Amino acid sequence: MKKVFRSVIEALPAPLSVALDTWQQQARHGEIRAMRARRDELYARAGSPRTIQQGPFEGMGYLCWHATGNFLPNVLGCYELELHDEVERIIAKEPDAVINVGSAEGYFTLGMGRRLPKTKLVAFEMLKSARYFLAKNAELNGLRERVDQRGICTPEELDRVLGGFARPLVFCDCEGFEDVALDPAKVKNIVKAMIMVEVHDGPGFAPGVSQRLLDRFRTTHDIVIVKSRARTPADKPKGCPMSDTDFLEAVREVRGLEGLWYVMTPKS
Repeated sequence: MKKVFRSVIEALPAPLSVALDTWQQQARHGEIRAMRARRDELYARAGSPRTIQQGPFEGMGYLCWHATGNFLPNVLGCYELELHDEVERIIAKEPDAVINVGSAEGYFTLGMGRRLPKTKLVAFEMLKSARYFLAKNAELNGLRERVDQRGICTPEELDRVLGGFARPLVFCDCEGFEDVALDPAKVKNIVKAMIMVEVHDGPGFAPGVSQRLLDRFRTTHDIVIVKSRARTPADKPKGCPMSDTDFLEAVREVRGLEGLWYVMTPKS
């Protein structure tokens, strides 16, 4: 029944599908209603910012929505802050394409697009609601014409896209699908790409994928391993009016597993 309802939602035109999806989540799950009410309260205490407050994407216009229901780490510039230094390092290499597998509402796609004005942007995202908000955020930042939005990513399609660029960046956050997408046996052109991937190695995702990725790329790429860390009051943006307690609650990212990322750069 759940799959049937999901297929109905996806078949509807946006923004109707977005509104129905939000309604059914809140109607079915009391904890979601409570979480979103608290989130909105914390957002008000942060001053209701409409741009990213710090980090490599500081100043990016951002409509406050997130596929997981919590946009506060994003807008406060603390979302995956462990990657900030690596993002700057990749930007300095000036990739000719940013290919985002699992682009959600466009936080990474559009952030990189603002920093790399000549770079092609390709965003794969299976959820219609996420694609709807990506388009809205792209328009907000003057990037609508630069973003090539696509639906479900397949190895064949990813390989074709990669084939058109000399030094692409693949940013992959797709809940275990990295085990399929980042496989040189299926995606031959992946070996020339810079890769930033969140590794989902655990029950319900892709058990063992962390080691498989290391085995696949150790001979072709230099690999930096990045692990998540707890947020502290020192991570709060300058001028943020929130108390330290509210800030730490706002930016807490519920992952279920320790965050783990690989940043892989071709040896050549």
